[in-house]
Amino acid sequence: MHQSILSVLPGEPGLFMTQVDSGRVAYNAGVRNEDRLLEVNGENIESYTHDEVVEKIKLGGKSVMLLLVDKETDSFYREVDKGSPADKAGLRKMDRVVAVNGTDVDKCSHKQVVDWIRLCDNTCSFLVVDKDTDQMYKQVSHLLTCSLSSSAYNIDNMLR
Repeated sequence: MHQSILSVLPGEPGLFMTQVDSGRVAYNAGVRNEDRLLEVNGENIESYTHDEVVEKIKLGGKSVMLLLVDKETDSFYREVDKGSPADKAGLRKMDRVVAVNGTDVDKCSHKQVVDWIRLCDNTCSFLVVDKDTDQMYKQVSHLLTCSLSSSAYNIDNMLR
């Protein structure tokens, strides 16, 4: 029985590569677990269902071109919705929120960051970096793990 390597990850929008084994064709082509699929044969598939994407891949026959992004690139890829609070605050495409109210959220999922923001009172402060600043930020940031438990975050700061 064939197992799909294209899956939905809990709390994350889109379809992701999973079960990518070293030594296999996909791995040798640079595909890694949790890479997000953006396009099939030049067509954006982000709003497609799993079944629609599988059908699109099958229609490609023996030659299929996939556009994938890894986790780091994906964090820069997301659009800023026009009229959203982020848009009104001046965030732009490729910006990344790395701290909320002074707490590092760099390693949190998108859903966890949104949940963290919702826990703020009337005022919420953000540390946002653009792509150029990101490399410098990563050199000085702390590694942390972020987990959501019973609607409250347990954030453990650890030095690298």
